Order: sequence, then structure tokens, then C-alpha cells
Amino acid sequence: MGLRGRAPESKRALEVKGCWKAKGRSPDLELEPGKPQPPELAAEAQAEWDRIVPILYDKSVLAEIDRAGLTYVCEAWAIYHALGEQSKNFELGSMDWRRVVSTQHEAFNRWEKMSTKFGLTPADRPRIRVPASTAKGDDKEQFFRPKIVS
Repeated sequence: MGLRGRAPESKRALEVKGCWKAKGRSPDLELEPGKPQPPELAAEAQAEWDRIVPILYDKSVLAEIDRAGLTYVCEAWAIYHALGEQSKNFELGSMDWRRVVSTQHEAFNRWEKMSTKFGLTPADRPRIRVPASTAKGDDKEQFFRPKIVS
């Protein structure tokens, strides 16, 4: 199933715009940015965790509550990687090779579905909202340029 249009805007973003829709919107869930503690993972999954968590943490995208989702992403990647290595053991086009590659494709689809939630694909990065506390400058600056008086 594909994406279903634009992601809904936060109540705060709607209020900044002066949009009437902010009135009926429930308050935004404010989570303190934090780095989740890694669970016990296989070597490849741990390597993926060590690769993506610092990047997402530096962008203030993560909170402790994201541990399960990140674990799923890392484990799906590890399965995808292991199946890629296993496919090299079979003759290209054989029935065993097709089974492994088909399962690898399913693992990639699982990885991709969850990784989009964290903005790990180029198409999904614009959908990720950084918490307001880390935003630089006044929100109105993006809509109005200051007048230059000479």
C-alpha cells in the first residue's frame, strides 16, 4: 500500500500559520529527545543500530520510545544482508536461489516500510518533523522577510 498524501501537520505548525484547523486538533505529543538503549542484537543488526542511531539522535528525531521501531529496522536489515550473502551460495536462477532472493525481497520490504517512519529514505526525509525546541530562529521568519529600512 502506498503513501496516503501529506502527513498531518502538528497543532503548533497550524497555529503558527493561523489555520482554523488548529482549534480542533489535539495537543502535540512532546517527547524529550533521547538516545534509546540498544537491545541485544545480532552483529549485523548491531552494526546498523550503531550506524543510524547517532545520525537520528543528532537530528533530534529520536526519543526513548523509539527503541522497538529501531530494533525492527535493524533486524530487518540484518536479515536482508544475511540473505544477500546466502544467495551467493546458489547458482543464479536456480530454484533455491529464487527462494532466497524472494525472501530477501520480503525482508527489504519490511525494512523499507519501517525505515520510512524514521526518514531513512530520501523520499521520506521531508516528512520527518524536528521538535520545535531544536528549531532555529523564529517560525515567522520562514514566511516573512524583515523590512530593510535605509
